[in-house]
Amino acid sequence: CPNAKPACPNAKPACPNAQPTAPTTKPVVVPVVPPAAKPSAPTGELFTASADKQMVNFCGQKVYVDKSLKGVCSIGNMRENAIADAYEAMCKADYKALVDDCRKVKKELNLNDWGIFLFVREASKTLCTDENAAVVMQQFLLNELGYKSKMARRADRNQMLLFVAADCQVYGHPYFTKDGLNYYNLTSNESCQFYMCQEDSPKAKSKLNMQVNHAPALNAGMVNSVHKNRSGSVAVSVDVPKSLMEFYGSMPQCDYSVYVNAEVNPSVASKVLSTLAPLVNGKGEAEAANLLINFVQTGFQYATDQEQFGYEKPFFVEELFYYPYCDCEDRSVLYSYLVRNLLKLDVVLLDYPNHIATAVCFNENVSGDFVTVGGKKYVVCDPTYIGASIGKAMPQFKNVAAKVLKY
Repeated sequence: CPNAKPACPNAKPACPNAQPTAPTTKPVVVPVVPPAAKPSAPTGELFTASADKQMVNFCGQKVYVDKSLKGVCSIGNMRENAIADAYEAMCKADYKALVDDCRKVKKELNLNDWGIFLFVREASKTLCTDENAAVVMQQFLLNELGYKSKMARRADRNQMLLFVAADCQVYGHPYFTKDGLNYYNLTSNESCQFYMCQEDSPKAKSKLNMQVNHAPALNAGMVNSVHKNRSGSVAVSVDVPKSLMEFYGSMPQCDYSVYVNAEVNPSVASKVLSTLAPLVNGKGEAEAANLLINFVQTGFQYATDQEQFGYEKPFFVEELFYYPYCDCEDRSVLYSYLVRNLLKLDVVLLDYPNHIATAVCFNENVSGDFVTVGGKKYVVCDPTYIGASIGKAMPQFKNVAAKVLKY
């Protein structure tokens, strides 16, 4: 399984207390807040029970899809001929309505490619009588939807596996490489030997795109949380959809770009930004950045992923308002989001040994520790260095060359 972080552009070592020439006019923050958004339940035939439809429970959302393939994929034994016969039976069946429904689900729920992979997995389990047959159906449906996936049989037991090509590094999951693409076993972290058919479906041309370019329309089961900074001067109350948390909880660990660039749930985004916007409005960039970093530093309880989950799990913005604890990369994702959206400033992540921080490119003169990226000064802002204002790197990292993650 891969465990190294992706290579990133080099950054120059942090340099303390540089004093660049100040601009003649001091910029002030004028945030633009998105309009209030109320989550709504999806409607239409996909979300209406029907006798000729099969209900699939997807992250707490009931979805009804064509059931023509129900019971069609059946495996009597694990011999290659039996698996081939099951696949052939689906090819001869009336499966196109189900494939069309899967496409509609992706569109109507704003799912990324991981979302449609997850939905196909749940639908296949519902339409098949056993796990191995469900894997065969998963490959069939994913191939019909255009995704590169390949099934295999474990060498040491009668168990089918599914490997899917992804467009970025996925951590903690075994994979093999074929034609320059990494195919991951996304349902297990156990390495093993296996037998695999080498033929590819001519329809399978796409990798799973793990980026979340549109916020999934999963709004069931709201859970409220309130986060205040240590002094109590800043307080944010947010309702987070539990169904969205289930979806994000299913995603494997990916490149940090997936979390930094993800579109935030409109209701969560509106509430967070509208609460903080009046507090930074009209302030200088440094003062506003300090207010935001103090909120992130002291408004969230710290714990490592190993302590909270037993494994590495970077957070999407919404997850910081759902789980009781967060760590350095989670805080950096949130702080980056707040600075970009409220202050309209560019932010990079700084990847130190076993630590992640942020650095901000200000328009005004801000002194302190900084890195130079593309000829521009980015001031270190560490949302995990409790009590530290902007421009202060943790002492152990002041002279350490960080890797810059610029997205």
